[in-house]
Amino acid sequence: MIRKLRPLAALAAFVLLSAAAGPALAAPATPPSDSDDVPPFVGARGDTPLAFAVTGLAHGFAEIGPGARVFAVCWQGGEAPYAVTLRDGAGHTLAAETGLSGSELILASHPLSFAAGTYDLDVTDAAGGHVDGQFKVVAPELLPPGPDANGAAAVSAAEAADRAGSAFRYEAYLRVVPAAVGAPGSAADQLARSLCHRH
Repeated sequence: MIRKLRPLAALAAFVLLSAAAGPALAAPATPPSDSDDVPPFVGARGDTPLAFAVTGLAHGFAEIGPGARVFAVCWQGGEAPYAVTLRDGAGHTLAAETGLSGSELILASHPLSFAAGTYDLDVTDAAGGHVDGQFKVVAPELLPPGPDANGAAAVSAAEAADRAGSAFRYEAYLRVVPAAVGAPGSAADQLARSLCHRH
């Protein structure tokens, strides 16, 4: 009978020693999942909180590429009209739009020049709701492959960024927006809507 208890006693001693040793013997933490920080789409409604509709902006982990780009952002909830302000890391205002009735801003007619650094986004609504976000402009070699392009190439480049993970969803959105403008129902438009959680 004693022989049968020894393996159990040895196991109990190992468990006790492992617990006493602390975190050194603990299992390694799993890496964070490719999380989505955007609530389900609700449109422009005064009974729901204002929120960004592109993954990564709310928590500041979105990364985009540098250069002259069409600036765009989408949001959900809150109450129209909306105002959107974009500032660089030094606090200079790069874009300020007010009186917006929809839940997306696309400045297609005058691209903005983005240099490396951090940028702040603010969206406010008619009810005094406010949401602020942030994104970082990084070197092109840190991004998924696929330059800005039109048509099918834009969709392909945006899909590559989307597949690369949640940090690049805003980059994916910015890659496809120029091709989506003026092309409702196109593959580019459908992808842009999906990236804005408008399924």
